[in-house]
Amino acid sequence: MSLANNMTETRKRRKEPIVSYYTQRDLASLIGEKYPLPPSYRVLLQRYPFRITAYYRSLFLKANVADPLFRQCIPDLKELEDTGGKDDPLEEERFMPLPNLIHRYPDRCLLIMTTECFVFCRHCNRKRRWKERMKINPPETIEAMLRYIADRPKVREVIISGGDPLTLKDNFLDWFLGRLRMIHHVEVIRLGSRAPVVAPMRITKRLTGILKKYRPLWFNTQFNHPREITEAAKEACDRIISAGIPLSNQSVLLKGINDDYEVMKELLYGLQRMGVRPYYLFHCDAVAGTGHFWVDI
Repeated sequence: MSLANNMTETRKRRKEPIVSYYTQRDLASLIGEKYPLPPSYRVLLQRYPFRITAYYRSLFLKANVADPLFRQCIPDLKELEDTGGKDDPLEEERFMPLPNLIHRYPDRCLLIMTTECFVFCRHCNRKRRWKERMKINPPETIEAMLRYIADRPKVREVIISGGDPLTLKDNFLDWFLGRLRMIHHVEVIRLGSRAPVVAPMRITKRLTGILKKYRPLWFNTQFNHPREITEAAKEACDRIISAGIPLSNQSVLLKGINDDYEVMKELLYGLQRMGVRPYYLFHCDAVAGTGHFWVDI
């Protein structure tokens, strides 16, 4: 089946789990402002839009900046005031031989499969891409990615990223992972998604059954605070682990959210208890609009 036909069939066939969202029209009520929002917020949202799952919103204790979950995803006017950051501090664009394919190291490459996310995390290191508003790679770009990898035998690992690749449909993921597995020198596939944290209902038995077919496949997620470890999140992680897929966590050190010994200890111990490997603790990248999250070395 061609890629174009596959995408059409994906829309026609089995329904995906429903993920409900709050969007920009809901922001005023979430932050206690009258509608319409003040002009400063309109400027902010034009530059850095807003989206959050209803599930993640339900985890807030209080809808204010003192709540560490609120701070991760609710727009803050400080994003316009922050200076010193860059749009692309990791110079990803410099290492893109093709659109949305990053080849920085000889033995691996990273594919930005979509700019769509379940939640626009305010500390995101690809914040510059948000203006593209839910962009998904066209078929010709995806085919070019696959040809590029197939033509380079040194590439042994492919990282599937975004946005969040699990916003893509099951049938498309099945097709794409199958095509990657047909490239013999691709030994390992790595998938990065916050779905277990912000949209655990997306981690279905059908999805994990698809991922299981393409092992060795590694799954990296991002829990940043112990309150994100809910029963729903535990069940989602257990489905991934039970499919024989190693599950690792990549936290980001964020000021006012997890830059505290007791908070971080509770997070890492909680991850271990549910079988998720605490893998990385990243220092927040110097991305434009994220300075209020930076922790002094």
